[in-house]
Amino acid sequence: PAAFAPGNPGGGVSARRSTYDLDREGSRQLLAMVNDAVPGFARKLAHSSSRRTRDKGMDALAAWLAGAQGQAAGDGDLRRVWKGLFYMMWHADRDKAQRALADRMGALVSDLPAAVGLRYVKAFFVTMRREWHGIDKLRLDKYYYLVRCVVRHLFVLAREARWDIAQVDAHLNVLHRCVNASRVNGDAAATLSAGLPMHVADVYLAEICAACEVPRAPELPPDGMVALLEPWLDAASSDTSDTRVVGRASEAVFCGLLNLGREGGKYEGAPEG
Repeated sequence: PAAFAPGNPGGGVSARRSTYDLDREGSRQLLAMVNDAVPGFARKLAHSSSRRTRDKGMDALAAWLAGAQGQAAGDGDLRRVWKGLFYMMWHADRDKAQRALADRMGALVSDLPAAVGLRYVKAFFVTMRREWHGIDKLRLDKYYYLVRCVVRHLFVLAREARWDIAQVDAHLNVLHRCVNASRVNGDAAATLSAGLPMHVADVYLAEICAACEVPRAPELPPDGMVALLEPWLDAASSDTSDTRVVGRASEAVFCGLLNLGREGGKYEGAPEG
């Protein structure tokens, strides 16, 4: 059906389709640039229905991002990279392959050098906020899991910094901007879906707990936990926050935290997905 055509993720509206075509052209231009440095990259990314070529494409992307050209790439370049990755995920079939791909995309957040990793995660949230309305119900679960993987590796990054929030403050500020879109983006936030920050709320506490439960992980200090909760505290205290996001944060984050204390530190919420 037209609503699920590869060139038309958002549905059958011609204006929407033309916007995607323009965005995909920008993605192709960047992929051609990457391909100059890493021969075969564009082909590997384009043929994303094949796991083998998709894996090779991700290997090439990781190497390019970690190299001199990737580290010199600007925010716009990384947004075009994420546009290509968005379509790679769009075409990925079968749950196992989708999760493996999401795991690899998310892992780059903590694997890349700090500066390019920050631009990478910024571009991710910009892309997801822009594209969220166009994701149909049949594909939503795999994007839910992709969001979870990125949030997971933000906390991996914080754990590797021994929960010194100052070292990862810029990365966590990206989450803050996602959660508090109405405060930081003004009227532009009216066009943003509440679904993305609501899902971040759903997985937030579970992923903090998962980061803390790794063997020999440094203990998360109280001031570190307060810093991690700051985006939700700011949202709850603002008159301009989306009430749907605040409601979900109250249920999933704050009530979840209270339940965590009652259950002796074992978090039972937010199933995988």
